[in-house]
Amino acid sequence: MSAPFRTFTLGASGATAYVAISAAREPRGLPTSYSYLAAVFVGAWTIQLLAWGVYTVFLYPLLLSPLRGLPEPEGNHWLLGQWKVINKEPTGIPMKNWYVERPYTLPSSFEGLAVVWGAENLA
Repeated sequence: MSAPFRTFTLGASGATAYVAISAAREPRGLPTSYSYLAAVFVGAWTIQLLAWGVYTVFLYPLLLSPLRGLPEPEGNHWLLGQWKVINKEPTGIPMKNWYVERPYTLPSSFEGLAVVWGAENLA
């Protein structure tokens, strides 16, 4: 999932426009210099980027993903998952070991795929 930079820019532009319009309507006036508005734009853009990062790295995979209940190999890192094991061993060896340890985690037949996809309820 790539970052929606266009959406961030539109949101930050909206926040900047809101601050500029609010400053123009206030009788005592808020600062409306270009540097202040640029700081509002950069701040709004950064907040959106941080919120997207928290959602992508923590909230979606840990709380909202439909795949969170599937069986997985033991020893996952909280952020990197199985990357250390996959990078250390030759290609395909970790996956073979996972299949030997838990053969039910990977469907090896069309019947297994039907169970995983829930197609047995369609017949």
